[in-house]
Amino acid sequence: MPKFSLQTALDVRERIEKLKQKEFAEQLQIAQEIKSRIDACDSELQQSRHEVNQMKNRGFTIGHLQFHDQFKKRIAQQTEVLEQQLVEQNELLEVNQKNLLKATQDRRALEILKEKELTRAREKQERTERTEMDEIAQNFLLSQK
Repeated sequence: MPKFSLQTALDVRERIEKLKQKEFAEQLQIAQEIKSRIDACDSELQQSRHEVNQMKNRGFTIGHLQFHDQFKKRIAQQTEVLEQQLVEQNELLEVNQKNLLKATQDRRALEILKEKELTRAREKQERTERTEMDEIAQNFLLSQK
């Protein structure tokens, strides 16, 4: 089989696609980490509420309520910052996804060209073989006469 004439370009596009996949995976991991930090903040807030509810049954002071209120405010601010980071990360993720899609399309276009080129080469080889076989058969028939 003949070598694909654009093999070097295909190899480059495959490497580019792998790099884009890696970048996308890294950005996706960052987004997931931010989401897990938001979930952790929500979990801490719920735990704090549960503790306040338990303290209502045992008795508590104004200091406890003030502490809980400050904690809620701090967690709310932290969650707001994380949610903004998540929005920005999702925008970055979308850009990386588009870049990955383009790289995949570019690679696939060359693969289609490669398949067509190989099909043409196979067809040409088959025609040549058929011609040779026909010639051999004709020579054989002529030698029999």
